[in-house]
Amino acid sequence: MDSLLGIDAAVLHANEVGYYVDTQEARLIQLLKDTGIAATRDADVLSFTIGGGDTFASNGTQLSDSARTRLEPLARVLEEYDRTRISIFGYTDDVGETDYNQQLSVRRARAIARLLVDSGVAPERLFIVGYGELNPVAGNDSEAGRARNRRIELRVEPLTRPVEPAAE
Repeated sequence: MDSLLGIDAAVLHANEVGYYVDTQEARLIQLLKDTGIAATRDADVLSFTIGGGDTFASNGTQLSDSARTRLEPLARVLEEYDRTRISIFGYTDDVGETDYNQQLSVRRARAIARLLVDSGVAPERLFIVGYGELNPVAGNDSEAGRARNRRIELRVEPLTRPVEPAAE
């Protein structure tokens, strides 16, 4: 039976996962070293935080040119290592209405997803969630803190079994 991307090879067998993630991580470390985006690893899951005031302006969803430049190497590797699922989590600061910020966080996550798809990442591999003001990483009482909270977090997990499309 065909898997996520329509080919049997898209799913990793248990004995392939560690090596696959090791090589992907090494490639990412090499390409991201001058971008300010660092990969962290927990078991076989790679995580990235893309944030700061120069990624999204306050109340904005358009990626800055500098953010696009920083994200291009990440997008290339995610396209190359296609046996992974990519979760994209959007966050905002706490300025404005909670409901509005929730929708803004989803639109920011979608902006990253569009960049990845434009770079060749299959949209079926992407999972998007907006968390709005939840889970701040800094205080919202200063511009620097609010800028840190306007972020995207990515989680890259190896595909070890077929992922069924979400029901519409």
